Amino acid sequence: MKKLRLKFNKKIFKKIMLSLLCIALIAAVTVSSVFYFGGKFDESRGFDMKNNAYALNGDEVNRLIAVKPNKNQLAFSDMEYYSFIHYGMNTFTGNEWGDGTDDPSVFNPETVDTDQWARVLKENGSKGIIFTAKHHDGFCLWQTAYTDYSIKNSPYMDGKGDIVKQVAESCKKYGLKFGIYLSPWDRNSKDYGTDAYNEYYINQLTELCTNYGDIFCFWLDGAKGDDVEDFNYDFNRYFEVIHKLQPNAVISVCGEDVRWIGNETGTTRQSEWSVVSKGNESLDGTEIEAIDSTAEDLGSREALKNYKNLVWYPAEADVSIYEDAWFYNGKSKLRKAKDLADIYFNTVG
Repeated sequence: MKKLRLKFNKKIFKKIMLSLLCIALIAAVTVSSVFYFGGKFDESRGFDMKNNAYALNGDEVNRLIAVKPNKNQLAFSDMEYYSFIHYGMNTFTGNEWGDGTDDPSVFNPETVDTDQWARVLKENGSKGIIFTAKHHDGFCLWQTAYTDYSIKNSPYMDGKGDIVKQVAESCKKYGLKFGIYLSPWDRNSKDYGTDAYNEYYINQLTELCTNYGDIFCFWLDGAKGDDVEDFNYDFNRYFEVIHKLQPNAVISVCGEDVRWIGNETGTTRQSEWSVVSKGNESLDGTEIEAIDSTAEDLGSREALKNYKNLVWYPAEADVSIYEDAWFYNGKSKLRKAKDLADIYFNTVG
């Protein structure tokens, strides 16, 4: 199949570069388990009796096509792409992963024009913004009641600033959906690695769920300190809080709604399935080896034929506008606009 090549307007992408923020282009890749074109099956994708002897109907086919997205996943699919803004203490230290020891006074922007962020992204077709409310360093960009390591002890707006609120209001002003990244890893919290930390995280999650309007996505990653290998994030309780307080939000990466693509280059597998297996129970009730999330084949009929539990779990592809960083640091090289466009079109199609 020949690739479709499109001309790309560099002037439009140049506006994004001017923001000097690390905005990740996220393609919401949702691919159904059957490709159907113009009234006939596309044989090049392996769904033809002559190619692989798979039946075109029957119990197996019915089992596969019965797996459907929920309403939140459907809304996520309609997003097409949204933007991931990395901004915080690391923007001022030049670090990619801070260690939580930098003094709050280091965070001292002269101004933070979130309206400019939202306006530029809206003009370029983005449907929403996910904002780093807290990264691994533990520095919080809202007026949290649960730690002093936050914007309230920085010089910005004499300690009265709330950049999470600013971004949320700018999203509303420009018709963008608003999402939050809240790192489970916290290198500043004294309770990290204990059960008390899960309570701390839930308290902060509750603040974010209740004070900033509708949230379309919570982006939770699984990064964890090497010194707490026996500690487990209480993701089930995190999910309960989100489902209760933000019932329309999808939970990405470590959540049950949207899975990570498995890389930070924005590229997908040759076939990126939305219907995948869950767990290791076979059709006859015995245990079989679960499919690894990094496997090349997650959802073909061959891969799924022996698994009892199937779920709709669409993939998200993300890539930074910088070649080697997510946070602005003054040294990282920007990707070319054409390269970002190529990534997008090669991934989405």
